[in-house]
Amino acid sequence: MLLRAEDVSLTENTASLSEKIVQRLDQIVCSLTTTEPDEGRTSSLRRLLIRAIYLARILRVQHAQYAVEIPGHEFDPSSMEDIGAIDEEDISLSPVACVLAPAVYKYQHGKEENTKLSRRVIFKAKVLVMTK
Repeated sequence: MLLRAEDVSLTENTASLSEKIVQRLDQIVCSLTTTEPDEGRTSSLRRLLIRAIYLARILRVQHAQYAVEIPGHEFDPSSMEDIGAIDEEDISLSPVACVLAPAVYKYQHGKEENTKLSRRVIFKAKVLVMTK
């Protein structure tokens, strides 16, 4: 039901609620800054909010579970990306100095019943590896 495009009441309710949220956020931004309401900002916020609602609905109806995890202390190229790497040296098992963004994993059972839970990297953690 959450993804049916023909469900008019869901579409209308979503549009009405998202418009109220956009107006409220625009009021908050105007009160915190010296800016006036701007149609460009309002339009961008509206598109962002609609995309977030759509994504939330998709994730809600899936049977998978998602996890956001801070990586361990040793660099693992299968789940981490070193954003400070200048050369292509082997940095596997090097210590992680700083985590800039966590990893996102998708856990899901196979199509058959009683299958093991599999883990897939959706977004690699962004890290800085200590150089020697």
